[in-house]
Amino acid sequence: MSRPVVVVEPGGGQRAGNVESLPRTSATPCFNRPVVVLANLSGEPATPDISADWAGAELVLGNCKPAEDLTLQPWEARVYRR
Repeated sequence: MSRPVVVVEPGGGQRAGNVESLPRTSATPCFNRPVVVLANLSGEPATPDISADWAGAELVLGNCKPAEDLTLQPWEARVYRR
């Protein structure tokens, strides 16, 4: 079952500071699988507070060699999927 493509004109999304996201509806965002993006936007190591539901999720993308735990190095980002 395909879903219609959602096109959002520049300025049509929800804004928070200088970040714009798509309008929040039950259909957006739409992924084939649930994903979570973790990003450390600081110069110090950080450990995100993430639901235990994500334990065992597959790392699909990252910009650094990941630590054994969820500690993110400065400026590190990872994408996990279930």
